[in-house]
Amino acid sequence: MGLTALVTGSEERVDDVAPALEKAGFTVLRAPLSGSLADACAGIEPRTLDCYVQLPTVPHPSGPSLIARVRQFLREGLLARFDAAATVAPLLAENGCVVLVAGNIQEAATPDDRHARIDLLRVLARAILAECTGADVRAVVVGDDRSAADIAEIAVRRGDESAKKAAEVAALPGDLNYADWQREFLSLTTEE
Repeated sequence: MGLTALVTGSEERVDDVAPALEKAGFTVLRAPLSGSLADACAGIEPRTLDCYVQLPTVPHPSGPSLIARVRQFLREGLLARFDAAATVAPLLAENGCVVLVAGNIQEAATPDDRHARIDLLRVLARAILAECTGADVRAVVVGDDRSAADIAEIAVRRGDESAKKAAEVAALPGDLNYADWQREFLSLTTEE
C-alpha cells in the first residue's frame, strides 16, 4: 500500500504542492481553503495518514479597527491552522510526518510579525507531537520560501533534512579561512 498525504491551505499553494507530492510517491488528498477539511478527512481511517502538509492561507481581514482586523487575521490564519491540526492529528500514522509551511499572505493594512508567526507554528508542531505521544510522528516548520519539490522532499524524509545540510556543508569551498567558513556555515543553519 502506498503513502497517503493530506494537503491543506490556499487553493493556489495546494495546487502547486500536491503534484510534487504525487511525483514523490504519495497519494494526495486535497483540502484547499475553499474545500472542506471534514470531507477530506472522512475517508481516512484513524492512524493511517502518512503525511500532513499544512500550507499558508490567505485571510482577508476587514474589521472596523486595526485591532479587529488583526484579531480576524489571527482567527482566519494562524488559529485556523491549530483547528485544522486538531482535526488531522488523530489520523496520523505511527510514522507520520507533519510539515507546517510558515507564512500567511496578508493585507498590507494589517501589521505583521513574521517571527511571532513562526514561533506560533513551532508551538503548534510541539502540540502535535504531544498529541501523538507514543507514535513516532515528526512535525517540522519550514519557511514559505520552500519550493513544492523541497516540501515534497521534506515529506518523504519525514522532516529530516540532515542529509541535505551535510551535503551543503561538504560543498563549502575548501579554501575559506575559518571566519569565512564559519559565516558560510552559519548561513546554512539559521532558523527560518
